[in-house]
Amino acid sequence: MPVASFQSDVYEAAVLALAEARKPAVILFPHSVDTWGYAPAVAMRGGFGCATDVIDVKYDGGDLVAVRAVYAEKLHMEVDFPERETVVLTVRTNVFKPTEADGSPAVSEFAAPQTQARTEHITYIEPEQTGDVDISQAEYMLSVGRGVGEEENVEQFKELADSLGFTLGCSRPIADNGWLPKSRQVGQSGKTVVKCKVYVAMGISGSVQHMAGMKHVPSIIAINKDAEASIFTIAKYGVVGDMFEIAEELRGHFS
Repeated sequence: MPVASFQSDVYEAAVLALAEARKPAVILFPHSVDTWGYAPAVAMRGGFGCATDVIDVKYDGGDLVAVRAVYAEKLHMEVDFPERETVVLTVRTNVFKPTEADGSPAVSEFAAPQTQARTEHITYIEPEQTGDVDISQAEYMLSVGRGVGEEENVEQFKELADSLGFTLGCSRPIADNGWLPKSRQVGQSGKTVVKCKVYVAMGISGSVQHMAGMKHVPSIIAINKDAEASIFTIAKYGVVGDMFEIAEELRGHFS
């Protein structure tokens, strides 16, 4: 990890100087460990509006409105910035779809002020692997949710995932009940599946918390009895049906 990523005071001074020179309406940062250290400081020192972990942005009568998830992702809160000419937003990753149109950004140069860093990167320690698998690196995943019903039913979906060459994951209620280890939980309080190409969600309704960990996957296949389940809003393919019956069909096909 580069030294500069920890020199938040240098970044802060550079962004403040650029904001003073350019007078932007909005300053965007990724909502990441690095920017947590200086984005709010930029807003405070510049007298700007500020909202963190933003999941949507819109305009209401010409006024900027940022949307944040609150109360453990159960509600969405709208934040406005009256009388603020500049607004700082830290934006949650993997929630905004890239535009399909080709962009043509204007490129310019800016001489950042010379600032003495008060912090120094010493070393980076890789976190210890916990649990039996790192689901963040899985390319193909099958996850189960409340629809699995009972703990004894989980094993058959583990066997199904193995037969398909998939990694088994789960939603938060399954991990909270201890039916699968926390290391297999997908979601904001679990893990984001970074390299996943195909994600099969069986019996998962699609809470905002869970979808934050997998909604960026190119191919999402949702299987749920409830045709109104939120998971279908982000799925590429959706099946309204019994997850046990469909699992049985898959086992018969791939056995």
